[in-house]
Amino acid sequence: MTNATSNKPCAPHTHRRRWGRRAALSLALLLGIGGVAYAAAPHHGWKHPTTAEEAREHAGKVAEHVLGRVDATADQRTTIGAVLDRTSPQLWNLRGEAKDLHGEVRDILTADTIDRVALEAARKDAVDLFDRGSKVVVGALADAADALTPEQRRKLAAAAERMHRDGPPAPPAAK
Repeated sequence: MTNATSNKPCAPHTHRRRWGRRAALSLALLLGIGGVAYAAAPHHGWKHPTTAEEAREHAGKVAEHVLGRVDATADQRTTIGAVLDRTSPQLWNLRGEAKDLHGEVRDILTADTIDRVALEAARKDAVDLFDRGSKVVVGALADAADALTPEQRRKLAAAAERMHRDGPPAPPAAK
């Protein structure tokens, strides 16, 4: 493996760090995409959560589905449930901020004249919102990953890779 800017060989530890980032990203993708696919399947009767409690309940169902794939222990499920309990309200509040920001940008863009200063301020707010949200998600992801064994994390990363490559599995046939 070489460094893209200098064509010098990369240090082995750099490759390992990249692998770790890829594994963490794969786990995040599995949790996110798998949860969306699981929830959106018509046979589950899922609807978008309208309260923080519904969002937490949905996150718990997704986590149980994913944890079932790696035979998580009761202690692991409890630990990850506590992570969800802690982070779900934070993410729900950020969701509210995002909705408000969306309305603000819509108003700027539909005004008779475009206020570029206001639009730039909204862009900065969006970057800040994303930064705060990503910190919550990455912290929760790290806490959840700490609760799992390396083998469980590898299984989830492999499943995420398959889903990324092949797409989500088809829903069961209607009876």
